[in-house]
Amino acid sequence: MLFSTWFLLSTVFSFLVFHLLWRRQQKIILPECIPMLSTLPLIGSVHHFFEGRDLVKLLRKWQMKLGTIFGVSLFGIPVVVISEPKYLQKILSSSEPGHLNRPSLQTTSVFPPNFRFGLLPGNGEAWKSQRFVVGKAFTHEALKTYLPTLNLHAKQLISEVKSVLAENKGEPITQLQDLLLLASMRIVIHVVTGKNVQGNENEESSQFLKDFHSIEATSAKFLVSPWFAVPPFSWWFSKERAEVGRKGANMEKFFQKILEQCKNGEDDSSFRSMMRVMLNQGVCDADLLSECFWLTFAGNNTVGLTSLYTLFILALHPEHQEKCREEVDEVFTEVKGKDGNLTYEDIYKLIYLERCIKESQRRITVVPGTVRKLETPLKLEENLELSIGTIVLSFHDQAHMHPKAFPNPEKYDPDRFLPENIHSRNSYAFTPFSAGRRDCIGGKMAMMEMKIILAFMLRHFEFETLDSYDNVEVYYNVSMTPKRFIRFRLKEREHLNL
Repeated sequence: MLFSTWFLLSTVFSFLVFHLLWRRQQKIILPECIPMLSTLPLIGSVHHFFEGRDLVKLLRKWQMKLGTIFGVSLFGIPVVVISEPKYLQKILSSSEPGHLNRPSLQTTSVFPPNFRFGLLPGNGEAWKSQRFVVGKAFTHEALKTYLPTLNLHAKQLISEVKSVLAENKGEPITQLQDLLLLASMRIVIHVVTGKNVQGNENEESSQFLKDFHSIEATSAKFLVSPWFAVPPFSWWFSKERAEVGRKGANMEKFFQKILEQCKNGEDDSSFRSMMRVMLNQGVCDADLLSECFWLTFAGNNTVGLTSLYTLFILALHPEHQEKCREEVDEVFTEVKGKDGNLTYEDIYKLIYLERCIKESQRRITVVPGTVRKLETPLKLEENLELSIGTIVLSFHDQAHMHPKAFPNPEKYDPDRFLPENIHSRNSYAFTPFSAGRRDCIGGKMAMMEMKIILAFMLRHFEFETLDSYDNVEVYYNVSMTPKRFIRFRLKEREHLNL
């Protein structure tokens, strides 16, 4: 007992001494004009994170108190949070190499040392080369080849929703979130690997999904707890880190098996999967498997949850739901001779639906922020410059509620995304897929996917909800997730010849 006490005390003391010496050499300060959360010696503003476990709710609270630009100190590391569109433009539009890197502090805390980082968390020259390679899987022509897959899984989703409705016998359903997330996961795995996984019907695929969600939950826990990134606190969670490594290795084996099939010509040669695109470009196995993991990680919740929130908001606003349905019905009358599949041209006719999706993204932003670490100074204004080492958090969640960019921001108004209204405001006021050199590489793919899923859903069902904005609370879990399932009442459109 005595030994363990002395060990703990000596560890803490060594850490404090190290931290003081380190801080003496790190002369990173924020401009005095930027309001700061109050700080304590050594830990900075970290004690404020104990006010709640929802990071986005805390950031909103601090912004209300301090304004659209404010500072936070994490163990002496300065973080600047910005939601003013003109400041977002400065950081997101910059092509300066010193403004493009993401901080590795949290990433390296969550994942074990031997974990390979792909395009999403990557930095430097490796990121640039990988972005070029992976980008070939998201070209205009590549997106067209994914359409049969999107239609296939949208139809499967409709079948699953009908089964749930039959089981519930007219009662409200809460399963829509899980069904949409499962559908989006099947789509991203199919597009990335060329393999059609069936989730619960296949033990290997089912385990893959469980491992994926476990890693996601652990990542969220670390992201809202900055002290986990600093010794000695990080040592206490080494078991969780090891568990992430184990499950990540299982997911890699899943991808490795598919890769071997691809190399041996056992995959569907008619389908141009992202794995096949990268393999044809000579990407080494390790990098290819890493990109498959991160593309899957990034491409799942964004589509599933945005689709969920769009249906929820359309259920609250039946007049907009009906306008979307009229547009969808008109498009579907033209595709009966195409096996009921939507084509690339059909998708671009869904103009009002796209406006409704974007307005839903504005009201509930699934990816609330993006982070950069400055390796060269960043000038926000003539007399406002951020120094090297500063971490910049672009807070898209609140930029989307900026009253000057979006008057009466609480109101749901798809006409905000009419061409004339888009051109009249700063283009960085609405950034659900971020923007600039490090924007979401799959943004166009995600929008195409959501339009197909929602078009099929609106074609087959009418939506009502027992919930409201006030009682649907979302929290930060890597993406903005409902605290409880949203309750829907669906009416199948049986009178149509579908």
